[in-house]
Amino acid sequence: MIEKAKRYRRIDRRKSLRLSSSLPVEFSLYHRESRAIITDGLPGNITQISHEGVCIETDTVLINGTHLFTSAMDDEFFLAIKISLPDGSSTVNIMGSVAWYNLAPETSRFRFIAGVVIAETKQAPKKYWLDFISELEKINLPL
Repeated sequence: MIEKAKRYRRIDRRKSLRLSSSLPVEFSLYHRESRAIITDGLPGNITQISHEGVCIETDTVLINGTHLFTSAMDDEFFLAIKISLPDGSSTVNIMGSVAWYNLAPETSRFRFIAGVVIAETKQAPKKYWLDFISELEKINLPL
C-alpha cells in the first residue's frame, strides 16, 4: 500500500496545465454582494498561470487589519486582480477565490504565496484570458 502511494505522489492532479510566468499584479479585496472594492490595492507577482487560476506572490497580505488571502477564501469575497500583460499594452482584470496560501519558499523574493482560482473576468472576455494563456502555452514549457 505504501509503495502504491509513493508511486502516485508526484502525479499532478490539476485539470489545467501550469505555466511559469512573471507578471506584475495588483490585488484588492472585492465584496461580492455589494460589488465593491473594499481595500486599496497591494502589489504582487504571478509566478504560475493556467486556464483555471494563478499563483500570486506578495510581501503584504494585511491592509487596514484585513487579511486579504484568508478573507478571499470566504464565499462573501473575491480577490480583484489586475494583471499587467508582458507587452505593456493592457491589463487583464480577474476575480478569484483563494484556494490556499502559505509562506513563500526561501528562494522567492516575496514573503507570501497563494493559489487563486479564477471565478470571473471583467473584460468581455474570459476569451481574452484564454487567448493569452494559449499564446503563453506556445512559448512556455509546462511546469
